[in-house]
Amino acid sequence: MVKKIAFIGAGNIAQAINKILERKNIVTEFWDKDISKIINQKNIDEVVKDADVVFLCVPSFATRDAISSIKNFLSNNSVVVSVSKGIEELSSKTVDVIIEESFSEKQKWGLLYGPMLADEIMNEKISAAVYASKEKISGEIISGLFSETKLKLSTNLDVKGVALCGVLKNIYSILFGMFDGLSMGNNANGWLFTNILEEFKNVIFFLGGEKNTVESFAGVGDLIATGFSSRSKNHSFGFEIIKKGSSNIFCEGFISLPSLIKLMGENFSDYKFLSAINKIILDKKNPHEILNLFFDF
Repeated sequence: MVKKIAFIGAGNIAQAINKILERKNIVTEFWDKDISKIINQKNIDEVVKDADVVFLCVPSFATRDAISSIKNFLSNNSVVVSVSKGIEELSSKTVDVIIEESFSEKQKWGLLYGPMLADEIMNEKISAAVYASKEKISGEIISGLFSETKLKLSTNLDVKGVALCGVLKNIYSILFGMFDGLSMGNNANGWLFTNILEEFKNVIFFLGGEKNTVESFAGVGDLIATGFSSRSKNHSFGFEIIKKGSSNIFCEGFISLPSLIKLMGENFSDYKFLSAINKIILDKKNPHEILNLFFDF
């Protein structure tokens, strides 16, 4: 039974997960690099000590440092759950690889990915997620933790595929924001979604994941929530690119794109939707000209 939870990172998603679990009668403690977020913040070793579950709620680029800060204080039976989605800039490694490299083989860990828009969760609306882990024990623990809550959870052993879904759904969501900026309409969004789904599966398979994983909460579920939500930073980034010509929004899709290009190598150009996003964002091509090529007008 889970008696104590630690959150590393006290931002919106951490607060949202805590909200989901607030009726579970579990001790929760937070630690954040920004000490202004937490009143009377304890040292990180005290926060992590004896925690049954530790949620890593930090940006993907901070994952390696966060693990380094906590791994010596984890109990033998603790489960580390990461909600970070992205690729490490210098190494082009996905979150699952970073975690696997950073922990010993004995450490139980997994990824929690899916349609979990924090503001909706805080308003007590239903959310959903996939818990992906290479071993089943932690899956049983996390499934039990979220049982009888408003987060609908499934489990998956395809950790690589789930990690890649978290990267790609952010990047593809930028394109949905662009389509909204162009006022393309829902019919065009339906066309875009159908075609992106096929490319999504092919990219996942090329990079070592399973195509079926794209049809999970971590793939299609999260793409719908992020791609069609004006509250999504990735969607808003794409929207502003069209409306303003640039955007200062800090979003994981933009950050991950150069590393994904590096990871995929020369094969990247074979995927037309990813290539279109790259041409508009990084190559600074005219978005109207690039996107109109899809429709022959």
